[in-house]
Amino acid sequence: MKNLLKTTLAAVLVSSLFAATSVTLNNTSTDIIVELNSDTDIYGLQFDLKYDSSKISIDAASVTGAEDVYAADKGNGLVRILMFDFDGQPLTAKSGNHLINLPFELNGSLDASSLIEFTGEMIVAGYNGEKVQANFENNYLTVDSILPATTSLSKNYPNPFNPSTTIDYSIAKPGNVSLVIYDLNGSTVKTLVNDFVTANNYSVTWDGKNDNGQQVASGQYFYVMQAPGFNSTEYMTLIK
Repeated sequence: MKNLLKTTLAAVLVSSLFAATSVTLNNTSTDIIVELNSDTDIYGLQFDLKYDSSKISIDAASVTGAEDVYAADKGNGLVRILMFDFDGQPLTAKSGNHLINLPFELNGSLDASSLIEFTGEMIVAGYNGEKVQANFENNYLTVDSILPATTSLSKNYPNPFNPSTTIDYSIAKPGNVSLVIYDLNGSTVKTLVNDFVTANNYSVTWDGKNDNGQQVASGQYFYVMQAPGFNSTEYMTLIK
C-alpha cells in the first residue's frame, strides 16, 4: 500500500501565454513527488522547498527525474530544485506529468504544523527561455497530509504466495508495535516487527522462513498486529 496523498502546492496563471500551469506536490511514504500540468510546453523549472529540519529529512543528493534534475541542499531546511532537458524537449515529453522524486524521512513524533512549503520565487521558463510569471496558491504540505489518519493493517500481497509476500501497515500514533505470524495451532512462526514505531506508513516482507531461518511448510497462516489502541488479524496462504 503506497498511500499516495495529493496536495496542490501551486497553481500558476501564465497570462502572457494565456495558459494555465500548475505544479503539484504529492507524496508516498518515502518520496516527495512533483508533478507539472500545463496547457503549454514548459522547458525549465526552478523552485525552493522550505521544511522543518527537526521534523523531516530530505535527501537532496538522491533526487531523481526523467529529465535533468538537480537538487541542492542550501542548509537550514532549504532545498533548491532545478530542472531542464539537455535535448531541448519540454519537461513533460519523456515522463509525462510526473517530474521529480525527492526522498524524505520523518523524524520521530510529529505535530500538525506545516512541514514543507514553497518559499521565494518559482521560475518557469518557456520555449525561448522567457520567464513565465507565476503565482502561488496552496503553497504548503502539512503533517496531516503525510501521516496516516488511522492505524491499519492491510491484507498481504500476493496471496496465495511463493516464495515471499508483503504486508503494509500504517501507524497513526507512535508507540510499541508488534507484527507476528502464527500457524493455525497458534504457535509463533515469525516475528516481523517488535519495536517502538513512529507515525508513518510501512511495509514488511516475509520470505516464508521462521525465526530460526528455516523454510516453513506450505499451508495457511495468520498474522496479528498490535499497536496503541489497535489489534487486527489477517490470514494468508503459502503454496509450493
